[in-house]
Amino acid sequence: MKSSYLLFSLIILLFASSCNRVEVSEFVSVSEEQFIVEGEPYFPVLMNYMLSVHRINDSLVIGPTVEYDRPASDYAVSTNAVNHRMRLHFRLIRQMGFNSLRLVGLNPFVYKNQGDSVIAQLELFNRDRSREPFSIEEYQTELLKSLEAVVRIAKEEDLRIMLLLPKPKKLEKENNIRLTFIKEVLKRFSKEPTVFSYDFFNEPLYFDNSEYREYIDKHREKEDAVRLTEEWQELMDELAPKQLITIGLSEPIEAFEWDPSILDLDFVSFHTYHPLRVPNEIYWYANYSKKPWIISETSLPADNDSISYEEQALFMKEALQRTIDCGGAGFGWWQFQDVSWGPFEHDHTAIMDRKGMTYIDGDSILGTVKKAAKTLQNFDFEKRGDCDCHVNYYNMMGYNNYLIEGKLINKESGDPIEGAVIRGWNRYWTVGLNTFSDEEGVFRIYSNDECVNFEISGPGTKTAKFTLKLEYDTVKQGRLKDRLLEYHSIHYQPFVKDAQKGKSVFDFDPKYYGKHKLKAKMETIELEEVDL
Repeated sequence: MKSSYLLFSLIILLFASSCNRVEVSEFVSVSEEQFIVEGEPYFPVLMNYMLSVHRINDSLVIGPTVEYDRPASDYAVSTNAVNHRMRLHFRLIRQMGFNSLRLVGLNPFVYKNQGDSVIAQLELFNRDRSREPFSIEEYQTELLKSLEAVVRIAKEEDLRIMLLLPKPKKLEKENNIRLTFIKEVLKRFSKEPTVFSYDFFNEPLYFDNSEYREYIDKHREKEDAVRLTEEWQELMDELAPKQLITIGLSEPIEAFEWDPSILDLDFVSFHTYHPLRVPNEIYWYANYSKKPWIISETSLPADNDSISYEEQALFMKEALQRTIDCGGAGFGWWQFQDVSWGPFEHDHTAIMDRKGMTYIDGDSILGTVKKAAKTLQNFDFEKRGDCDCHVNYYNMMGYNNYLIEGKLINKESGDPIEGAVIRGWNRYWTVGLNTFSDEEGVFRIYSNDECVNFEISGPGTKTAKFTLKLEYDTVKQGRLKDRLLEYHSIHYQPFVKDAQKGKSVFDFDPKYYGKHKLKAKMETIELEEVDL
């Protein structure tokens, strides 16, 4: 009898321990505010890496974008040569301290009508860098096989992957082509832990329905955005249940249509640029996205002239630390190597320039690694401070001519709406600026030009858009300066405390904020809740 009792007790203990055992998996999962791999926390540090499709004889091969490294004519002579060049890049990225890639370049589908049907195309590059389109459907098998090689090389170089997918389309024929491709991708890589997540949409703010001209065609209701993410989750549950889904939001005003607090995503990823905005946009996402979040794109462009490589490295260090202090689950840098797209802010964001040579494993890469590349190697990834509200949170760009005060309340409950995003534009829609509501629902719009066009939305509320001309009281006499100054033209350096110049890119002097010459008050605005 006693031995039977002991056997029964042992069985109960074994059953209880199996119920409490944490599943250990090679796949990345999300637990509360962090990622988990094999039972341990995982903090993805992503390098955005651009791909191109190369023609090798009569075959298509996915490899580095023709913008990176030496001309494709030097290496796109065989599949092995393309893969070798990409492997060198991945190995260097891993040595810098990055542990993940966000692969960009297989997403910009172009749709063409052919009689009654529609085809989707991507560009391929010949060795002389000339471009020509090819049909996704016709070359899909070859394309996916080449993508397998990219994933294999990343795995061998100890890098995980977030893969950017083509964006949703309104037209059914176009969207069906896109979904067919996505389904094949998910099926192909569903059992590969190296691919930890899929980015289903890059920057909806700029690219959602961008092919349309009329606002009514471009606009998307929040409910529709939620419906789409629910459909994507169902697709993932069916075809790739062990991998994760996100979208790349460009800034908080995405919330007017793609509200991170209600989207059906495993985690939120967002892109943030410009030192005057970065710490504040991190604060907003940390407090109001209501999901685990990462930065998947950020950078300070640096050419070692107008902005030094030391400043860029300091920016990376402080932006990464701010991410950790605010509870972020990952951090991403845009991008691997400088390009020649035109604007300074696009051309020099990368971790490598295009001067000199970098030597690795007996081979070389055209370009020199910038100082920021050393940041990760000695970074301890520990929380060091609070996620405080910065001095310029309500007036990020330091505007000081006009001030509008207002208040937001929930129409159903009458409660104040905290964390709402408020966007104001001048009369001609040429200058726009953002602010947020505080815990009392109060907001303050600082601007240099008079705002008359407005768009406002809170977490989980519908979006209000209206035109309103207000009457201003004079608070301080003086000429209204820089009325058409837009944020791209505003440098962060004058706002940094004199004592901190060269020591911080985020320590802004309070004396530049909270100033205005004219003041107006907006009546209280009621916002309805989104009907989900």
